[in-house]
Amino acid sequence: MTGSRRIRLWTEFLALYAIVPAVVFTCRSILGWLIIPMLVVSASAMTFVLLRDTGFDRRQLWDAQSARNGLTGIVRRFVLGAPVLALGVYVIRPDLWLNFPRSEPWLWGALMVVYPLWSVYPQEIIFRTFPTHRYRSLFSSPRVFMLTNAVGFAAAHLLFANTIALVLSLVGGLLFVQTYLATRSTLLVAVEHALWGDLIFTIGLGWYFFGGSVAG
Repeated sequence: MTGSRRIRLWTEFLALYAIVPAVVFTCRSILGWLIIPMLVVSASAMTFVLLRDTGFDRRQLWDAQSARNGLTGIVRRFVLGAPVLALGVYVIRPDLWLNFPRSEPWLWGALMVVYPLWSVYPQEIIFRTFPTHRYRSLFSSPRVFMLTNAVGFAAAHLLFANTIALVLSLVGGLLFVQTYLATRSTLLVAVEHALWGDLIFTIGLGWYFFGGSVAG
């Protein structure tokens, strides 16, 4: 890699995963529901760039075989971790426990379907598929890339302005990038992201990913 290309890629990387989150955080009060359209447009643009890159394997965007092969591992992690997270909410924040499905069952049911399609999958293109293909070579080791990727993913959740959202996003980012690097399947990592995301919204932690957490 030439020095000029390396500088250009670093500039892109910092702009996308440091400057943009900072701008979004600053403008969070006026963005509101524009966040989802922004995710879809950004993911579409990145997909366009990937598809024009002859070095990119298009199967990574929807690799059903890798998803099937890796499904057991992500389900095992979910089965082990979900009860711990749910119990933590029940004990520490009983006021939030199952509040969403109990108070807004129809909206909750719709979110369980819409969220993976219109939020999770675009996020995985933006934060896993695109940066892994385009910027992985900038980092000295997989571990350094994984940590940086997870921090960038957490930074994107700064707009919710609370520690819980940042911590959960950092842990989730580490988990998701590990899955993606091991399988190169956007579909599989999106399924994993959707499992944890739907759980978070169901047990009450979704409050930290909405405006209510900021207002509180």
